[in-house]
Amino acid sequence: MCERPDIIRLRINYLRTIKKKRDEGYEPVYLDKTWVNACHTGLTNGLTQIPESHSARSPPGKGERVIVFHAGSHRGFLPGSDLVFRSRSTDGGDYHTEMNSQVFTAKVEEQLLLALPDKSLVVMDNAPYHSCRDPINRCLTSNSNKGEICQWLDNKSIARPTKAKTTDYYQLVPQNKPPPSYLIDNMLREHGHEVLRLPPYHYDLNPIELIWGDFKNMVARQNKTFKLADVKQIVLIGMGEITDVRWANCVQHVIKVEEEYWKQDFIRPDTVQPVVVHLGDSTDSESDDEGISWDQE
Repeated sequence: MCERPDIIRLRINYLRTIKKKRDEGYEPVYLDKTWVNACHTGLTNGLTQIPESHSARSPPGKGERVIVFHAGSHRGFLPGSDLVFRSRSTDGGDYHTEMNSQVFTAKVEEQLLLALPDKSLVVMDNAPYHSCRDPINRCLTSNSNKGEICQWLDNKSIARPTKAKTTDYYQLVPQNKPPPSYLIDNMLREHGHEVLRLPPYHYDLNPIELIWGDFKNMVARQNKTFKLADVKQIVLIGMGEITDVRWANCVQHVIKVEEEYWKQDFIRPDTVQPVVVHLGDSTDSESDDEGISWDQE
């Protein structure tokens, strides 16, 4: 199957950037979310056998679900950066909508910033709530009035005619539009950290996906009551059972995957130019590359 050229370019840019940041002394920290259903019994990552004790009495359906968010590095989970809560959805709807920009921003500001090691490189996917525009630096839109547009152009010392229509003034905006400014990126950068977004469809570059597989296998083995409160307790206890060694092994596995991509894509750091992708304004809907994950059921 032939890959899209734009996805290849994004992957190359990601690989070059994460290598550069590691060389500069940044420590990659990977974050993500997953879910576990109350009736979960199936093992993941190729372990598909259901325990015999479950097969005869497992209730039909998936039941309610627990949403799990966490972050970690080769050192292990970041203490105090977890978030485990009951899904509001009762009809098996899309669990991704449970996390929005307000929840995620509060999570970063109140917990993650306190847990991050100095000079962290926070690696995340392209979920819309990860890329909420910073309202302070939000650019004008076609709905902006003439006064706002003229003020914006004047503040940036952009030459404009003294008398023109609003549409004529606005034509100067896209020509001088700055790169997108994201709220989370700016917040982390103020504390000495950087943000790097995974290329679409590349969950194999995020070691926390392997950790999620461990969680789901743990629930599959220990889930005997099929009650959400008990599943949540298994998850909370399981966080303490994922060792730093396991995290280090998962990170090392991903580094090997990166090396394979370097060979596959024939990447030469001295000749390949970085690719900058400007994402559109985010919403709380799902992004194109969401839903493709190692930990899917």
